[in-house]
Amino acid sequence: MVVKVRQRRCRWQVLLLSVMLVLSGCSDREPQQANELALRGLYSGVVSADARFSLIGSVTHGGSLWQVDDNKRLYDWNHRQGEFSNLVAMDIDDNDKYAVTAASFDFVLWDMATGKALDFRRAPSEIMDLSLSANGQLLALGLTDQTAVLFDLKAGKIIQTLLHDSRVRKVDLNAQKGFLLTGDDSFVTTLWDINSGKMLHQLNLGNQPSVVTLSDDGKLAFSAAQLSKAIVWDTLTGQVKYTLASMDSILDRKATFTAARFIDKGQRLLTGTSSGKVMLWDMRTGSLDATWQLHRRNELKPVSVSVVSVASKGGVHHYALGSNGFLNILQGP
Repeated sequence: MVVKVRQRRCRWQVLLLSVMLVLSGCSDREPQQANELALRGLYSGVVSADARFSLIGSVTHGGSLWQVDDNKRLYDWNHRQGEFSNLVAMDIDDNDKYAVTAASFDFVLWDMATGKALDFRRAPSEIMDLSLSANGQLLALGLTDQTAVLFDLKAGKIIQTLLHDSRVRKVDLNAQKGFLLTGDDSFVTTLWDINSGKMLHQLNLGNQPSVVTLSDDGKLAFSAAQLSKAIVWDTLTGQVKYTLASMDSILDRKATFTAARFIDKGQRLLTGTSSGKVMLWDMRTGSLDATWQLHRRNELKPVSVSVVSVASKGGVHHYALGSNGFLNILQGP
């Protein structure tokens, strides 16, 4: 199903997400288009970095890979024949050659050209999150046993085990720059050197982490916690550059960031929240440039929708995958 959505009229509004960042402009825009990928919603999902593909773990039919431009389902991906897997995490490498899907205790590496499974492995502990390197060789897993592990998929073995003080809820890997960013249930976000296993920086978020991500050049990190702090910070110094939400405001505490991606060579940040709001930030100034509200199945009986993944194409067309099973196409600056 394809839903065409007309943009709302512009009305002046102030959105307070921090004392530093104020938007005085148009209200939330609506999606230009919303394509249905799953009838009953998603357990997990990701849009590829170039927005060519979306990979979902649906409530009813397990995993599937979709081509974004024509909304075509390419492959059905489940971990066992004849079963629909409950997929808790997934990722697509930046070159669109490989994808990984994870159930609670196992993961599968897929060939995106053929749709064939290349490898199936058990994880050392229950999987909470994962991140795949650009060439598909390295896989980072966030686990409930208070570790993040770096798995060499070609060698078939774990090459780093990074100890934390609690369950590792979120991970983001930038293998090219040698970084792994994690968030664990002791409320901290940590930057690691994956070659040495050394902890580089650690910041307290004040609550359980909800999303972490690194810029492609490795210079910036974004870390956010549930109903709490959301920060952009410098990976070289560990210093906070912008605060997108804090614990100081009642309004801010209602905003939980659930998805994020640096775009335009790190000059902008695209984020999504648990309330279905997508926000575009300028990383040169810290200003909020635009906001959108995701499509809902029934406007007369609104059902909450969370942003699962975001991506951008050409700096103008943005994409946001909603937990209700719709891929939203967002037109904007």
